Amino acid sequence: MATDPQFLNLSVPPPNHHKLFDPTTQRDLRSQNTILSSLSKTNPRLTLTRFKTMVQEGKNIDEYTLSIVLKAAASLKLLSYGKQIQTLVTKSGFSQFMLLVTTLLDLHVKCSDLAAACQIFEEMPERDVVSWTSLIVGHVHQSKHNMALKLFQKMNKGNARGNSYTYSGLLSACSGLMALKPGKQVHAQIIVLGLSDNLTLSNGILGMYGTCRSMYDACRVFNGMPFRGLISWNAMISACVQCECGEEALKLLCLMGSQGIKPDNFSCAICARVCASMASMTHGYQIHALVLKLGFQSDLVIGNSLVDMYAKCGCIELAKLIFEEIPDKDEILWTTMINAYGRHGHVREVLHMFKEMIGVGMKPDGITYMALLSACSHGGLVNQAKRLLELDLRNYSDYTVLVSYIKAKAGKWNEIFQTRERTKRKQMKKEPGCSWIEIRHRVDVFLSSDRSHPQAAEMLQALYQLSLSLTEAG
Repeated sequence: MATDPQFLNLSVPPPNHHKLFDPTTQRDLRSQNTILSSLSKTNPRLTLTRFKTMVQEGKNIDEYTLSIVLKAAASLKLLSYGKQIQTLVTKSGFSQFMLLVTTLLDLHVKCSDLAAACQIFEEMPERDVVSWTSLIVGHVHQSKHNMALKLFQKMNKGNARGNSYTYSGLLSACSGLMALKPGKQVHAQIIVLGLSDNLTLSNGILGMYGTCRSMYDACRVFNGMPFRGLISWNAMISACVQCECGEEALKLLCLMGSQGIKPDNFSCAICARVCASMASMTHGYQIHALVLKLGFQSDLVIGNSLVDMYAKCGCIELAKLIFEEIPDKDEILWTTMINAYGRHGHVREVLHMFKEMIGVGMKPDGITYMALLSACSHGGLVNQAKRLLELDLRNYSDYTVLVSYIKAKAGKWNEIFQTRERTKRKQMKKEPGCSWIEIRHRVDVFLSSDRSHPQAAEMLQALYQLSLSLTEAG
């Protein structure tokens, strides 16, 4: 990892150990360490500069000095500098100090050098909860969730017992794996150790159950919390969304406000996304009004959800108005607006938006080109859907389906057969067709070939009778 040149090639003489027993030297060293420690909390880079000056002036140092400097290097993720200090630790005979070794472990973890961190960990004469937790959390941050859980199992076989930081990392690992059973085991240990009143852990437990789509457990945790902060409410709303309980998420937003908890941009963004997925204009208006009231109308994530929601509800003009009012647009918002026009069959506007997007320096991704392909195919613009086919979008199953459709427009039936054969070989799957309708403030969703609706039989019979009537009418 790159580091600041002024810290490279640090040449440090070994400390004069006999001076450590001089009371005057000890007082001076203690004051220096106090200054360094205080400085490291506000300006870690200046801490390193001051340490270099101390060394050049021949000042005395001890294990605490080096620990402070290593923490400063870790906070700046200066691995090269940290390795120089590591060499100094070894040469100076300070390797036996547990504090220094643990700090070195943390340095490598924070600099994403897990291999070196594991080596330091294996060579440690003893391992406390801090070293175990550092290594576990390091693996979680690099999405090595299985290894994090295995390390915890090893930790449990020893004398070390986890703390709130350990269990917070483990909950993240269970969420990353969507592993409900291990998550429940971690939850049980938190209760046994008396840590269930820790708000951060409670929020982590709630988030884990939401990610694992266990609505029952999420509700039980949420209802049992003695105090619910904004993060707790957002975690529960997010759990509802992940468990596909959109209406419950909106109810929670209302309840949240009635209990004096002011929603933030995350609360509004996720509820706007719920309205978009439900295509509910009634709820969408209310969320939009709340967004305006709280002053979040320039938020990109919220704006993206509102544009999508209005487009799905058939209000393309309102979608465009919101799009235009957002000052700093990103690629996602541009793609959402392009997709909105394409959904309504406004092909010329789609192409115009795409050109404008390129003109302002945005870089389209695969999803953007998918929206363009879809719009061109529906609009019959085969010559345009051809130029786009030159792009490599083979990782998208929907792309293959659209290619077939566009080639059908051009009458290239042999190529359609070849495309579909490739799709089968790659085992691609197309998302089922979906439609919805809002009647009396209730949204009913229908999937292709789905017969789960409670009134499916009556609706199919009505469609059959309608088909007969149309046939008789000619």
